[in-house]
Amino acid sequence: MGDAIKQLQSLELPKSSKPGRADHELRNLHTLALLIARSALAREESRGSHYRSDFPYRNDDDFTKHSAVQKSKDIWFEK
Repeated sequence: MGDAIKQLQSLELPKSSKPGRADHELRNLHTLALLIARSALAREESRGSHYRSDFPYRNDDDFTKHSAVQKSKDIWFEK
């Protein structure tokens, strides 16, 4: 997951002199992919289809919360 985050961060999205809908959608999808990958890495448990071999079990004590993400900040978990 760490490698995926690095790859996403290193991508240079094409720049357009007149950005249109497709350009904005591409940037939004890139942002969403990065947020999902960062959240998955922060959630140190397995739950549903989110399985991690390094944390194979569900952890209700620490992770029955929503993931909160903000640009340039660490992921945190809200109740």
